[in-house]
Amino acid sequence: MNAALACRWFAALFNACAFRTACLLAICIFLNRSLAANPPADVVIVGAGVAGLSAALEAARAGFQVTVIDMSSVGGGHAIVSNGAICIVKTPLQQRRGVSDSFALAKKDFLQRGEDANPQWVDLYVRQSKTWIYDWLSNLGVTFYDLGQPPGNSVPRLHFARDKGWGLVVRFCGSACDIQISTFFGQQKWKDC
Repeated sequence: MNAALACRWFAALFNACAFRTACLLAICIFLNRSLAANPPADVVIVGAGVAGLSAALEAARAGFQVTVIDMSSVGGGHAIVSNGAICIVKTPLQQRRGVSDSFALAKKDFLQRGEDANPQWVDLYVRQSKTWIYDWLSNLGVTFYDLGQPPGNSVPRLHFARDKGWGLVVRFCGSACDIQISTFFGQQKWKDC
């Protein structure tokens, strides 16, 4: 897909607001400048936050040639400055700490606390968060060392990653190098891994 076609596709997808259009224009200019001389990618991920880096890792592991671009000069998005905390249900850390959590309790908490919580999505999240988040991040090398109990939660289920947000992001970056994901931060190629 060429950059012009990608820009039209993105503009059609996100035409709801002038701000979004301006952001998309900036992305399109960036794509034309930064990717024109580089080999084509099967998948281009816009945004190097936790969601973008997760998508890039999984796409690369599935055999796709992946390029990640981000407007910032460093990757990590909001996670880089976060406390590295994630609500996860029924984990080994909770069990070791004697926390009695359950899918039903977590679902009740999330539905009562969430302003527009979708019951089907909440049910999926509470049942799969241990596998999809805790196990997946642990396999990347993320270590969870403590628990917290945020407002609206009946039990401690907020898991804190060692080294906070950086402890999450650094594992993604290391894995990206291991599987040859091209990464551009602030219009500059980060490095050839």
